Amino acid sequence: MSPQEPAQTVPPPPAPYLPVWDEAWEPFMNWLGAVLSLDLHAYKPHQIRRRLLLYGNAAGFAHPVAYQAHLERHPESLQRLAERLLISTSTFFRDPELWQEFERVWLDDLLHSAPMTSTLRVWSVACAAGQEVYSLAVLLAEHQALPRVHLIGSDWSQRAIQQAQCGLYRREELEPAWLRLYPHLQPVGADWQFSRVLRQTIEWRAGDLFCQPFPAHCDLILCRNLLIYLSEGAQRRLVRRLMAALRPGGLLWTGKSERLSQWQPLGRQGLSQHLYRASSVC
Repeated sequence: MSPQEPAQTVPPPPAPYLPVWDEAWEPFMNWLGAVLSLDLHAYKPHQIRRRLLLYGNAAGFAHPVAYQAHLERHPESLQRLAERLLISTSTFFRDPELWQEFERVWLDDLLHSAPMTSTLRVWSVACAAGQEVYSLAVLLAEHQALPRVHLIGSDWSQRAIQQAQCGLYRREELEPAWLRLYPHLQPVGADWQFSRVLRQTIEWRAGDLFCQPFPAHCDLILCRNLLIYLSEGAQRRLVRRLMAALRPGGLLWTGKSERLSQWQPLGRQGLSQHLYRASSVC
């Protein structure tokens, strides 16, 4: 190229085509929710719609009718879409500063909220593959309180619950909290499995939170990092039901980025930015 010739610019590659959400996708979303027994309308609409468009386009279907026909013929694709559509992930002792606060300030309150001979009921909502439940089990074991606690872990993902039941994890999943978890683990090949003692203290439930009855008379409910994905109406409905599932004086623990203070009274008393106590009237 001579000095007089202008430099040639390379045009950027075209942006990938993404279909626009329109009325044609609504029946598809209703069908998908019915097939999966999942209330998709409880989640923030722009997030669910964007993911449906994204995954449909990635699978080669710009129109919902063709995409639905494909999913009906290929159950494995339907299951893969279900697993990717809603976020079902967690880590052991997630947000460790909140666990430290709970252990330092509120664990003793929980353990002494009922006679020592009674069983405490603790429910972890949207527990993913069980990381939060096992974290709590380890904490309770350290305080010699595990035998008197009935732990419940629930998640919409059947696959996640199956892993939780097995209690088998890769070393890299356990690494951030390795020293605390290690006394309760045993090697299984290249993986590690929680002890039978811990696993036998936990009841696992799979299914959509909005379509199932809740456990009753809970002493503690952990609903961490779920509310941020829900529509405002679904948030209100869920919190009311969670507070009603607590015994009077029971505790609700929400996520690091979740606040209940902006809502009207929901039968709860704020104890911290993330912890609330149920009143006698919900």
